[in-house]
Amino acid sequence: INLSNGTYRMFFTESNSITGMSEGSIYGASSEDGFNWTRDENVTLVAEEAYEGRRGFVQAVHPFAIPWQNSYLMFYGSNVRIYAAYSNDSYTWTKLNYTGINGSDIDGYIIDNETMRVYYGKYSYATGGEVYTGILKIGEIK
Repeated sequence: INLSNGTYRMFFTESNSITGMSEGSIYGASSEDGFNWTRDENVTLVAEEAYEGRRGFVQAVHPFAIPWQNSYLMFYGSNVRIYAAYSNDSYTWTKLNYTGINGSDIDGYIIDNETMRVYYGKYSYATGGEVYTGILKIGEIK
């Protein structure tokens, strides 16, 4: 994401080197030019057993961050559910709630202050995967 001060932020997960699965937490990095990145010293968003781990193993994966009203929203997946977090500075995040969306790899855009058009994937045995779209009411996830 491009911050209001002209710098950039990115968010990512890493795969476990033993299992190859994305487990754990979301990390961040910053850049002044979009080419040279400095990884944050601390984890950006930590997965918690009591919150994201209820349906499987503990994970916070595939983050998508977007500017929203003078702040930022982050959506991320955990055990085929999409959660949300909020930040004023893109460094410190507060978890909001489960969005009500079952799926993964969310993306989208803000329609107005309270509404987003989202796109997300779902695995299907028949097709291998499908992409869905919908309207997310931002105020309902707070």
